[in-house]
Amino acid sequence: MEIVAGKFSSPSEKLVAYRSLPSELAHEDLYRLGLVELVTLGYGYSGTKEELLEQAEFEYGGDDTRCINYFATSNHQIVGSLCVVRWFPEEPVRGRYFWQKLQDQNPKMAAQVLKDKAYPLCFAGLVTHPLYWRRGIARFLINTVVEEWQPFGVLGQSKSPALVAARSDTLAELDYRTFFGFQEVTPFSTHCGGTNLRDVLQAYTEGRKAVENVFGEDMSESGLKHEDPLRLTPEIPSLKGFPEKIVDAFADLVNEQKNRGSERTVVKVLTSIRSKYLGSNLEG
Repeated sequence: MEIVAGKFSSPSEKLVAYRSLPSELAHEDLYRLGLVELVTLGYGYSGTKEELLEQAEFEYGGDDTRCINYFATSNHQIVGSLCVVRWFPEEPVRGRYFWQKLQDQNPKMAAQVLKDKAYPLCFAGLVTHPLYWRRGIARFLINTVVEEWQPFGVLGQSKSPALVAARSDTLAELDYRTFFGFQEVTPFSTHCGGTNLRDVLQAYTEGRKAVENVFGEDMSESGLKHEDPLRLTPEIPSLKGFPEKIVDAFADLVNEQKNRGSERTVVKVLTSIRSKYLGSNLEG
């Protein structure tokens, strides 16, 4: 693993960030470094020893050309991780479909992002060990990754109010606007996102559809999607204690999950875009 130099820290923990390519983690490393325990306890997985190892392999696996794993350590122990996928134009799996769609729908915005080389990042997994919850681990990892790559946007999907709140709060300090579906969840801000946001979300969906079977369904008008319940538990998230803006943004997800039951897991796209790329001068 390689240490990542950065200016960010946690107020309650002395943290050090490391990065690693998927190929640098052997099976024995997943146990030796505590990564099986991290994803098991952090995500609340259950299953046999083999099934839990498979979950860790899925979390930290991937292609070295596009995937990077970041780890936060405290006292030489890994206490959190963030798995990142870079969607650059030459990336053959999802990136090229994303860029084809974005260039078709919004060539002005796509040209500016390409000129800046501010390729989007997809947060494929963000988890903190339960013993270190509420100690700034997720914020530290997000800050470290975004500072290093300076993406125009951070893409992904979620059904976790805690993750949505952590990401919107953290990236707001770096001048990003965060949307859960098409609803603004950035603190102290209201912004519809406009044409640019819709173009980015449709391009993101195109990239995922290219290689994944999302039950043959497109993203809904509010940004809802469906996932395999074997990969993500179809539970109804608790919204107790979260700001009204977060609660409102989760209302349709909660209702849809109630309707779907255990048949499918309902998620919603979570997108953070640097403010300057949402400007009207880049629309269409």
